[in-house]
Amino acid sequence: MVDKYNRNLGKVLYVFCATIILSLLVESKASSEETYKRAVSKNITYQDINSSNQTNELNQTSKKQGVLSVSKGSSQTMSVGPESFTTDINGNIYICDTAGGTIQIFSPRGNYKSEISLDKNIVINDIAVDSAGRIYIYDSIENLLHQFTQDGKTAGRINISSAKIGARGPMHIVGDKIYIIDADQRDILIGKITGNVLAAPSLEELAVLPDIGINAPSGRKYFMEVSGDGAAAVKISGTNNLIRNVKVPVSGVLSATFLKEDKKGNFYVQIERILNGELSLEVYKFDFAGQYVSRIDLTDKDYFFWTVRFMDVDDRENLYQFVPGKDSGKLNIYKK
Repeated sequence: MVDKYNRNLGKVLYVFCATIILSLLVESKASSEETYKRAVSKNITYQDINSSNQTNELNQTSKKQGVLSVSKGSSQTMSVGPESFTTDINGNIYICDTAGGTIQIFSPRGNYKSEISLDKNIVINDIAVDSAGRIYIYDSIENLLHQFTQDGKTAGRINISSAKIGARGPMHIVGDKIYIIDADQRDILIGKITGNVLAAPSLEELAVLPDIGINAPSGRKYFMEVSGDGAAAVKISGTNNLIRNVKVPVSGVLSATFLKEDKKGNFYVQIERILNGELSLEVYKFDFAGQYVSRIDLTDKDYFFWTVRFMDVDDRENLYQFVPGKDSGKLNIYKK
């Protein structure tokens, strides 16, 4: 009788201990997942440069705090809005006011800070800012890359060969090199920063067809892959050319975009998928080892005007989203 009691007690203790251990593991896993919240959400006013009641006030209106110009097209003309944005090392946000010919700068809290007016002949199609605060503007119409100081003074300009670029993605800076991502997820070298001066790549550098993958500060290359069944994976290659796959823990994926690697080696990917019959836009964060860290759901998806960049990430692990909506822009900043 005592032996039977002891055996039953042992079973109870075993189940109890196993339950405790399992709950601790689940709790540990849940607590290890980072939570991001939308810390900043700002509406940014538009002015339509084709609107008759605003045309006469264009010069005055464009000087108001953080106003962005847009040109809503017709059956004969294309719509033009803010085509890109970026951030600097201090968390300031730079928005391309493509239709207005200016750069609108906002603080890390999303408040209007200043404006840089550029020559009317420069088309502001994309923007990047280096670690020293110098600003780079890509003009895809004239195939030019411009360099400016923080106060908008011209510091350099080079011609770009567009033959390799094709359908372009965003421009980005890695170390002292400036790239444009093409449709095949290759980094096309368009410029170099030599002693703070913008320089064109050499003929030898231009002759090289880059490997598939987007360069990152760690020396890695990242490449996104979406299979026919809606699964997504990040392919990572290092200096030893070894390739590893990191699966994105989600299904029903329509598109996947590599965003950035921060200074800790965390990397971020943007996912578009169908969820409950609707389009869902999400960002997934992984650590340097490829372990899933966090998912950030983006509620604003009204991308009325074309933009080359949906998201940006800084080295403090903050996420920035600028949505060029139909009636106004929306600046969102997500923080842990």
